[in-house]
Amino acid sequence: RCEDAGIQFSVSGSFPARLDLASADLASLLCNLLNNAVEGAMAAKIACPAAEVKVHFVTAAGRLLIQIENSALPTAQLHGKTTKSHAELHGFGTRIIQDIVKRYDGSYTLQYTGPCRVCATVDVCVQSLATGSTGKYSTSLKASRSVIS
Repeated sequence: RCEDAGIQFSVSGSFPARLDLASADLASLLCNLLNNAVEGAMAAKIACPAAEVKVHFVTAAGRLLIQIENSALPTAQLHGKTTKSHAELHGFGTRIIQDIVKRYDGSYTLQYTGPCRVCATVDVCVQSLATGSTGKYSTSLKASRSVIS
């Protein structure tokens, strides 16, 4: 979606190959966070021509930190309300994120960090099951092409 919309997308960071975090929960966190970020960046493209989504992972002391910073306009989304039409059919992503974060003794914040900038931060407890084994992932591009090392 980013490539088609002309939104710069980058991912950086590393984390252990195995975490004490269910794959379905990690996928739900990432899916909902990324969907919100991409939608925010797409909506902000008119006012913020250099639209982008930046994802960063950090693991330390048994915790996983996911930060997603993106272009965005001030909206009701920061207050837990969807900006989509047919609101009764949308707005579940934030609740899903909050439920998962609660299960893993974590936190979720969403705040404006500057003009046309918002940052979503998830911090969850993920005691590593494999020490010293990290999968590093890094990509920075206008079109989504990844490099795994």
